Amino acid sequence: SMCIRAPARDASEPRRTSREACASVMVPEASLGGCEPMTFERRDLERLQAEIAALKQHHGRALRLRKSDASFSAVAPFPVILELSIEPPDAALAHYDVGAVRAEVELGPQLLSSCPRRSELLARGARACGLAARVRNAELPRALRAAMAARMEEAWVRRRAAAEAERGEVSCW
Repeated sequence: SMCIRAPARDASEPRRTSREACASVMVPEASLGGCEPMTFERRDLERLQAEIAALKQHHGRALRLRKSDASFSAVAPFPVILELSIEPPDAALAHYDVGAVRAEVELGPQLLSSCPRRSELLARGARACGLAARVRNAELPRALRAAMAARMEEAWVRRRAAAEAERGEVSCW
């Protein structure tokens, strides 16, 4: 099968610290386990692209997509960032001080390169598996934004674990 491989460090380059190497590929240090080159299947990338396209079609202009190109990231198209503006129902507008909630989900290459089994996914969590959620509403307290992001990540982990249990196969998204 055809694989996409992130380039390894050139032997002629000066040795960098793990933190510097990870920053150059835009992937958190802890999730890479030393920033080894990543390999993932093209079909997995195509399945992820199809799911993102379906999300874009469903949410329309409320969902924005940003992805890296090869000049920015050694593991292009990662990171892929999905930004969604969630509008409250009209009936709720009068009851809250906040209008839309701006959620952001960052997908890293480890989402495709290290699809953990259900037990490992539940133990490690979303960030270690390549997904990080954020809420971008500055008017909300930081603790509330962090709690909302954590709930989004937990929901993703539960959904992945349930899908694996139901189908008996490992899927990263």
